Amino acid sequence: MKTSNFIREIEAEERFKRDIESASKIPADEKEYGSKLNEAGRKAYFEEYFNGIKVENQEIGSIGPFADPRTTVSFKEGYARGEFLVKVGVVPSQYQAEENDNKTR
Repeated sequence: MKTSNFIREIEAEERFKRDIESASKIPADEKEYGSKLNEAGRKAYFEEYFNGIKVENQEIGSIGPFADPRTTVSFKEGYARGEFLVKVGVVPSQYQAEENDNKTR
């Protein structure tokens, strides 16, 4: 059974990648900072999901020329990626304790 779950996760991952690639065109001004914006989006989702801090209440700070990174395509993609990772159970180690707490509540 674990193998079939793993295969489903891989298929979901591939589907997610295709959806992101086809749905978004990253603006040229974001490309240089895309990785940092994406990472900030993922972290924002984890903070919201595990610590209950809404993304609009988080202090993200500026990234490159973006005073509010939350408005960028790359940040939004990272946020969606964070949601996907939580759904498939791939959680960064710093949030694993919170994940276990959420499951027992």
